[in-house]
Amino acid sequence: MTEANNDRAIGRLEGKLDALIETVKSQGEKSDASRARLYDRVGSVERNTHELDSRMHTVEETVGKMRPLVDEFGRLKQRGVGMLMIIGFVWLLVGGLVVQGLGWVAAWAIRTLGGQ
Repeated sequence: MTEANNDRAIGRLEGKLDALIETVKSQGEKSDASRARLYDRVGSVERNTHELDSRMHTVEETVGKMRPLVDEFGRLKQRGVGMLMIIGFVWLLVGGLVVQGLGWVAAWAIRTLGGQ
């Protein structure tokens, strides 16, 4: 091989090496940008998780404060249902007595007026 051929071969190798170096450099820049986006996303997820944690804690505190009120409301509701049942029973009893009394008055009127 002649020196000119050797120089051309070395030139081609240098060109390929330069292209390889550019490719590696480009891939490194792309990787850096990709990692930066990934770190941003992870940071965003961490912030959102922290915010949700804070909200959940607030909700748990609020529900804890409301629990006695809800329990008391349940007791009052059950008492109200019991009172309605008692009132209904009394209403039926009084209604039955009124009907019985009307029947007794009607029977008395028939006996009294029917006999004349």
